Amino acid sequence: MQRRFCLILSIVIVLALAGTASAQSEFDPGIGVGVQIPRFELADADGEVWTFDTLKGEQGLVLQFFRSADW
Repeated sequence: MQRRFCLILSIVIVLALAGTASAQSEFDPGIGVGVQIPRFELADADGEVWTFDTLKGEQGLVLQFFRSADW
């Protein structure tokens, strides 16, 4: 469970950094409701590869996106 959380957190960070890489002059609401996420493969610290299909459960998967973070 902790490994899954770390992987999801990594996905969120990667997507957040990708969103800040391009300068935008207008507000971009991001991914809309019902839009399919792009296919992805990410390896965790142990080298195990995770995809959307391996992460989702019986009731789906919740991905939370942050527009920015103040760390």
